[in-house]
Amino acid sequence: PSTVIVKPQVVVDGNGHPVMHSTGDLLQVWDNINKALTTARISIVDRNQSLGLYFIDLVEDGKKATYQLKLTRTSNDNVISLQKDDDTLAESALSQRTLASLLTHWPSE
Repeated sequence: PSTVIVKPQVVVDGNGHPVMHSTGDLLQVWDNINKALTTARISIVDRNQSLGLYFIDLVEDGKKATYQLKLTRTSNDNVISLQKDDDTLAESALSQRTLASLLTHWPSE
């Protein structure tokens, strides 16, 4: 039986920070993130699938910096968040723009 792919949604978490929710198989979501980043022309510096991390280069205020796109499995779905480092979320505006771009370029199948 084929699984219905539901397009992810950008939602605001309990702290008012934008995150992306995606249903489905973790590996499929991991591949879709890769495809969306590539299509959106967001530079992937490195990735660590066992930690669920993509290291990506983003330009903010004319400065390039490496951020972490983190994929976390929850009981119901997968959560994708943008972080400056392991302990710090990226600015809301940058997260919103980056996640919106991923959403726009998310594969449809």
